[in-house]
Amino acid sequence: LHDHAKVMIEDFDTDERFDLATLRMVAEHIADPPAVAKALSRLLLPGGRVIIFTVNRWSPITLISQAVPFSLHYPIKKFFWGGEEEDTFPVEYKMNTRKALQNLFAENGFVEESFAYLDDLSVFGHFKLMGYVELSLWRLINKLGLRYPENCLLGVYKKQ
Repeated sequence: LHDHAKVMIEDFDTDERFDLATLRMVAEHIADPPAVAKALSRLLLPGGRVIIFTVNRWSPITLISQAVPFSLHYPIKKFFWGGEEEDTFPVEYKMNTRKALQNLFAENGFVEESFAYLDDLSVFGHFKLMGYVELSLWRLINKLGLRYPENCLLGVYKKQ
């Protein structure tokens, strides 16, 4: 419980099995999703769960990040959200739709236990006026019964 390992999960080797694995804002960076899902299946006990919280492949910020050269990701990220350059990683977006997650985990012995789209109102959080505009837009979109376009995915997958 208190051991630490700094290794890619595909290379993590232990005789222990776990009942929970979490991927928080990690899935968008994974280059080989099948290898990761296979490793998770190997490492989890039957009935164990994987909880994934990640950006939606089709959200506006995600689409913009794909169009912008990686060399500009950090300056843009720093302007909107702060952070350090060492915390800016290349993105793949191979595990960033519900369908991709369902298929990937089903192929590795998991079933989707729950799933939600979570609205993300953090884009303009550092800019009071723009934050207010974003919140007002969110309220309007919700009143119209539509899904807010900037959202994240939260999925729970149970190993059979």
